[in-house]
Amino acid sequence: MAEVAVSETLATLSTLASSGAKSLLPTAVGQRFEALQTVVGAGGPLAPIGGRVAKALEDLREHQHRRNFLCHGSSEVLADSSGDWHLTLSLTSFRAGSIERSSMQITATEAAALLDKVRSARLRLDGQLRGMLASLMR
Repeated sequence: MAEVAVSETLATLSTLASSGAKSLLPTAVGQRFEALQTVVGAGGPLAPIGGRVAKALEDLREHQHRRNFLCHGSSEVLADSSGDWHLTLSLTSFRAGSIERSSMQITATEAAALLDKVRSARLRLDGQLRGMLASLMR
């Protein structure tokens, strides 16, 4: 959902000459978040009205590394004797020409708490984006 909100915001901003986002329509999702941060962050053309959006973007991007594991990694799910699941995510990437292998583990309980945090951050971002666009359209 956050990806859609950021993408639609960039598309709307690209039609507004005052936004400075005329040519910022990247293909990759991560680049879209970066493009929006450039426009609304400190020194960006929309920094005066985009400060809250920039903060909401930062809060949501705090979870970006988990998205990479989920979308680009492999996983293994195990159930323990009490029936709770444990997820191990593995990711292989290239950094500066070298292979980098990483993994993370998460339990069902941790996942539920994380879901609440991500959902809250997404809702905050959605609200801030709507507010910013509404003020630009006035």
